[in-house]
Amino acid sequence: SRSRGLLVGFRDPDELSSAINSILDDPELKARLERNAYAYANEFTWPKTGTRFVEVMRELEASTPTKRPTQARPGEWIAVPVGARLADNPLITPDDVPPSQPGMEVISTINAGAARVGDAIVLLLRVAERPSTTGELPPGARLVNLSGDQPTLEPMQPGLELDDLVGMPFFDTSADPPHVVLAYVRRDLPGVDLDDPRTIRYRDLTDGHYADSGVTDYLTHTSHLRVARSTDGEHFQVDPEPALLPASELEAYGVEDPRVTEIEGTFRITYVSVSQLGITTSLLSTSDFRAFERS
Repeated sequence: SRSRGLLVGFRDPDELSSAINSILDDPELKARLERNAYAYANEFTWPKTGTRFVEVMRELEASTPTKRPTQARPGEWIAVPVGARLADNPLITPDDVPPSQPGMEVISTINAGAARVGDAIVLLLRVAERPSTTGELPPGARLVNLSGDQPTLEPMQPGLELDDLVGMPFFDTSADPPHVVLAYVRRDLPGVDLDDPRTIRYRDLTDGHYADSGVTDYLTHTSHLRVARSTDGEHFQVDPEPALLPASELEAYGVEDPRVTEIEGTFRITYVSVSQLGITTSLLSTSDFRAFERS
């Protein structure tokens, strides 16, 4: 739609450059496209799409017959529940996984990659965690200043409590080695949008007006990978320490969603590296799920 952007011909550099120049040369057009695109995309943020998903599933459940035939007649389907969990299906919950460091709380254990290593079943879990949201501020917690070209760490201001703050796992590139530290952002910081609980959306304000730097999204959580092991495929023991933590700026927002393939005795693991720069696929290898090598 021209209300949110300009369409150009496929692989037509002349049209593309003309459209870009028309936007750059017309501040009112640029501002209008930005506002309309933001309003449109905002309807697809997670809380809203999640609500619509639940509504669709409820409608689907309501439309499913309560009495189901035990055998289909020729040319007919048997109606079945949308989803069901097996009685012996393993479930690893956040309570089963210790956080990567004191002051963090685990909020989800999801999207595991699976492999058989000898007689054991191994799961490589994505573990999402965030700075603590209850009790007292964790010792050593820092405050994040979002103004400027890049966010920076500052000492925690006296008198602030958890209710005044929202957690932001901060990947400190100045540390040796770089790692995630406990940090928080003030909820009343001008330019902060907390409508989506997964993100801190920030737009710098200059003299009460939006600056031209645009909107930046930061995550309120981070992810690492953790190994869980089982001899029967039902009961799992989770390793006490992470298998893989964010280690570079490309992983500043976390490492996610491992997928495992065994090739000639070596397990090749693809996973997702997430940062302000975007997402990319990364590669990891191991022979025993105890020692890992980045590629």
